[in-house]
Amino acid sequence: MFFCLILLVLLTSYLWAVFNTLMGNVNDLAVILRFVGVGEASFISLAAPFIDDNAPPAKKTAWLAAFYMCIPTGIAVGYVYGGLMKRFQNHLAVTIKRDSADKASSRSSFFKRILVQVKGFWKDMKVLLLDQVYVTNVLGYIAYNFVIGAYSFWGPKAGYAIYHMSNADLMFGGITIICGIFGTLAGGLILDRIKSTISNAFKLLSVSTFLGAIFCLIAFWLKGLYGFIALFSVGELLIFATQAPVNYVCLHCVKPSLRPLSMAVSTVSIHIFGDVPSAPLVGVLQDHLNDWRKSALILTSILFVAAILWGIGIFLHSVDRFNEESTHGVPTVERANRRPLLDENTDASEESQ
Repeated sequence: MFFCLILLVLLTSYLWAVFNTLMGNVNDLAVILRFVGVGEASFISLAAPFIDDNAPPAKKTAWLAAFYMCIPTGIAVGYVYGGLMKRFQNHLAVTIKRDSADKASSRSSFFKRILVQVKGFWKDMKVLLLDQVYVTNVLGYIAYNFVIGAYSFWGPKAGYAIYHMSNADLMFGGITIICGIFGTLAGGLILDRIKSTISNAFKLLSVSTFLGAIFCLIAFWLKGLYGFIALFSVGELLIFATQAPVNYVCLHCVKPSLRPLSMAVSTVSIHIFGDVPSAPLVGVLQDHLNDWRKSALILTSILFVAAILWGIGIFLHSVDRFNEESTHGVPTVERANRRPLLDENTDASEESQ
């Protein structure tokens, strides 16, 4: 099972890289972006439960924080890279040919297996959608990602328009790199320190998002560039502290067999309802207002919606299902506390001798 999981993670990472590589020009962008999520959602769905299973109990959220820290860091590095590479307009177009020749005899059995999988999928989806804790967590995450997605797309342009930044890409990229790394790690460490529970995770999510929204609002209200940078940096530190807690809730509010689906649905939802529509909607708002400061303030205020939703989660009856038995009848705690395979093999060889 361990090696199968590693192979699946490698495969999804490969798909993710391939589809990103295929984006050679603007015409490809709209088509290929639809497939990039195949690798991204699959990787997150497999990697997060794997980390949660194998991390030491006292450091689970810290390990998850380190994993999710890579997301804002990658976005920020992309900012910096894009700012430095604007002068280069030529891209290498990569073409991959596929052979899709399937035998007619195998199609019937293939579709039967697909039908069984679809039925099981809808059954699991009903369980997720009826879970109040999970739905509340994901709704808050959608509102949060709506803001982060628009920041990612419009941030440099808004910074240039409001504060006349000469290197808006580098400025926003640098702030996001630093705040993304330290904020995400701090969120995981704090949750471990105050005891990792679903209720405490909701408390951390609500408080950090609420305070982060206040700092970001004040930052966009200020006229001076240096005041904006200082307060916006504090706001981003607080906002990025949510990465570990929000995914901790997704992993622990469902039974172990549903964790991959839980992560997949969460990832797809925050993109479809969060960062994908946020960029064009903020663009429409800006066209109407023609004032980037007002647009940024309205956008940032949506963080309060996320804080309220996560605040509601504090009062919901939540059960940590991490200790429930898996579909194979092995308690997850026992599975998580096992020593690495190499140690087991060493012990077995010593006993045989």
